[in-house]
Amino acid sequence: MVIEILKEKYTELLKRYVDDHEAFQRSIAEELGRDFAQSSISPEELKNIHENAVHTVTHEYSNNGAIKRETDFAVPFLEILMSYSSALQRTEKGNPRTANDLSKLAFAFNQSSNIITITDKDGAIEYVNPKFCQVTGYSAEESIGKNPRFLKAGDMPKETYQQLWKTITSGGEWKGEFHNKKKNGESYWEYASISPVKNDEGIITHFLAIKEDITARKHAERRLKAQHSVTRILSEADTLAEAMPKILESICEALGWDFGEIWEYNTFVNALSCTALWHVPTRQFNEFLESTKNILFTPGIGLPGRIWETKKSAWIPDVTKDTNFPRALIAAKEGLHGAFGFPVLNAGKRLGVIDFFSHKIQPPDDDLLNMMDAIGKQIGQFMMRKNAEEQYSKLSQAINQSPSSIVITDNNGDIEYVNPSFTKNTGYSLEEVIRKNPRILKSGEVPSESYKELWETINSGKEWRGDFHNKRKDGTFFWEHVSISPIKNNKGTITHFVAIKEDITERKNFESRLLYLANNDPLTNLFNRRRFREELNTMLAQSLRYGIKGALLFLDLDNFKYVNDTLGHQKGDELLKKFAVLLRQRMRETDILARFGGDEFAILLPHTNAEKAMEIARHIIELVREKMLMDDETHPVGISIGIVLFPEHGTDADKLLVSADLAMYMAKEDGKNCARIFTPEHKIKVETRLTWERRIRDAIKTNQFVLHLQPIMSIKNNNIGSYEALLRMQNEDGELVLPDNFIHVAERFGLISDIDKWVICKAIQLIAEYEFDKKGLFLEVNISGKALSNLELLNIIKNEITKLSIDPGCLVLEITETAAVESIVDAQNFIKMLKGIGCRFAIDDFGSGFSSLSNLKHLEVDYMKIDGSFIRDLPNNPVDQHLVKAMVEIARWLGKKTIAEYVGCNDTIQLLKKIGVDFAQGYHIGKPMEIDKKFFINEFGSK
Repeated sequence: MVIEILKEKYTELLKRYVDDHEAFQRSIAEELGRDFAQSSISPEELKNIHENAVHTVTHEYSNNGAIKRETDFAVPFLEILMSYSSALQRTEKGNPRTANDLSKLAFAFNQSSNIITITDKDGAIEYVNPKFCQVTGYSAEESIGKNPRFLKAGDMPKETYQQLWKTITSGGEWKGEFHNKKKNGESYWEYASISPVKNDEGIITHFLAIKEDITARKHAERRLKAQHSVTRILSEADTLAEAMPKILESICEALGWDFGEIWEYNTFVNALSCTALWHVPTRQFNEFLESTKNILFTPGIGLPGRIWETKKSAWIPDVTKDTNFPRALIAAKEGLHGAFGFPVLNAGKRLGVIDFFSHKIQPPDDDLLNMMDAIGKQIGQFMMRKNAEEQYSKLSQAINQSPSSIVITDNNGDIEYVNPSFTKNTGYSLEEVIRKNPRILKSGEVPSESYKELWETINSGKEWRGDFHNKRKDGTFFWEHVSISPIKNNKGTITHFVAIKEDITERKNFESRLLYLANNDPLTNLFNRRRFREELNTMLAQSLRYGIKGALLFLDLDNFKYVNDTLGHQKGDELLKKFAVLLRQRMRETDILARFGGDEFAILLPHTNAEKAMEIARHIIELVREKMLMDDETHPVGISIGIVLFPEHGTDADKLLVSADLAMYMAKEDGKNCARIFTPEHKIKVETRLTWERRIRDAIKTNQFVLHLQPIMSIKNNNIGSYEALLRMQNEDGELVLPDNFIHVAERFGLISDIDKWVICKAIQLIAEYEFDKKGLFLEVNISGKALSNLELLNIIKNEITKLSIDPGCLVLEITETAAVESIVDAQNFIKMLKGIGCRFAIDDFGSGFSSLSNLKHLEVDYMKIDGSFIRDLPNNPVDQHLVKAMVEIARWLGKKTIAEYVGCNDTIQLLKKIGVDFAQGYHIGKPMEIDKKFFINEFGSK
């Protein structure tokens, strides 16, 4: 009888709300929930009631589609009520909760924004709510009867599941996180609370799980972890070489990837080469590593080339199936599949590419790519900053980034919380800022429009980013980069704002400094060579247009090198700064001063004739004589000045500078400490230089250079184990010209790189032709400082070694200590690239610059050639003996061997042996000799 009544009521409700899904469900809960629950009706009877109602209504209405929709939810809804029937019976015995309450609870389950599942005591799913289906992609029919483990992503420890089951089967509640996988293969994270459901006897009959999808939060945590890690590394690193491997490692560890690479563009070969890489220590990728080190990618080719060409991030789910992945076969062999990469950019300029690999096939992740785009820009800023620091050696210390400050305010902007970094950065304590507005930091230098834009943005629910110039409690100013985001409640109402602020004072100061250094010399604060040429060109243009006359003075301090060598570079720098101040005080405001480099200065004097220019020059000479003594009169400093006039001597900036330079050298030749105006006779000198330029070009073109070899002896066993190749030029009559006669001109006219190329290629040919490797010999070759930044020469050396199949260890490249220290980063990179293929290196003139010893420890050279000035009079000079001994000890500490130059007698040999020098070179060992058949018969017995 009860079943018939329920059947009749259920049918009437279905007829009434056949087109209104929610109304039908609500009416079931309100009107029949108690009746169904109290009836103790079975699921089978419940199903019959529902099917009978559907059948009856079908005959009366044609809208079968609507009825079918009711079928989708009515039975599961009523089954929920049945699952709580026993609980309802308990409420009728005294519990104030009603059947209608339980009906509403069931309704709430279906409407909940949380994932809800109910399993039997063995873990088989009996119910899932719509949120479960929405998140996982599985329908209720696909999930009912299965164990929730079918969602496992497979990367969580089994102990987690063991602890879960142990907790809930013992009657306790378990809370924790799951990493699961959706039906479409995507992974997701959820936070779960799982509790047992017991019957009247206290026996567990079901388990109830309420879970929250926390994928977005996990992604945010991953993003913050990676970003903070990169920020920390960049703030602590002194060099690019130090930072890049750490960045790769931190990103791989934060994101769970296996292999990372950094690619930089080589303009000479128009290709990308790998400059840093990292992989998890637990896996080996030997072939992939070797391939990565040797391969080059042109724009558009491979993952690095594609990213470089498009300036956009890219994702490859499986590189082994990508047609534009040249290393696909090696990757497949070593188990690498998923890959993604992103460009390193700064203000839209491409600086490099970073890519990563995983042993898994990885579906694309747009959030991850977006995060990496931001990191790429952050790294780009760092690279630009570090590159600038390396160009300006005076800025040797890296700029430190301050930790982020966090501020939380209410929706009116009043502060509710600040973290310790805020206190440290601003000087205000937490108690001093609570309930106050952040405007207490205002410096008054930020336009009001910026604050208006800020409030309009965050009040509209969007994030605002920008820079603030603020003021600390002590009144000092500082810069912050700020990101402000609104915090909303469940109703979408903004309740708070959170500000994440980074102190960028150092970066702002650095940017200002860079702008300054683009025009000024960092030591003296005078204009640099580039800015001076701009001013000179402007003045020459005005001279042509308005007939303005003027003079150009080129100045060089006399005996400056002596001061540097005897008193040290610090004293030399003090002298240069003192001279700059002296000039600035005595020149007119319209005069333009510049330091060209070293001890060379220039002055541009508008509206000045020859007589006035000479008067000013003599005044400068007198000032130097009176004001520029160093410590005492034992180190006198003078000045030589060359003068050119415009437009009399020309209107071309380069020619005027050459003429002024030449006039200055004429002053030096005339006894120094004087001034000379450029004359037609000087023009002959210029033409002589041009003649030398042509001779050098012809010598390179017609192969008029030759190499002579000077032996180097092992002091330990008195054997000749190596030679130094010394350059000579042949005249048309066969006379030999020493390098001192033409190297200076070659450097002045940019021909030194061509000479480097000729010398290197010739030396490698000699090593191959005379089989140095079989004789256990090696050949030392001098290269200029310009070679250290010459990537073309680097490739020529590699190609020649490969083409002639010589042992790279037979080639020892010599660079002077001065050149290495002046271009320390270029020297490190040049040495690293060639030592990577087996070549060796020597530092020439070691000891000529003791102030640079701290830098030499960073150069991976094999030999240190002690400067001949310490060797010539070694037996008679105790000071030189102590200095040489110190240099040998330094070399040993650095793991280098030593070679003494200018060895002239046996007494010197015996002293060197006693001190511990490894090799000796000089006329006592052997003079430089022409390379011919006779030479090799005498030296080696035969070719």
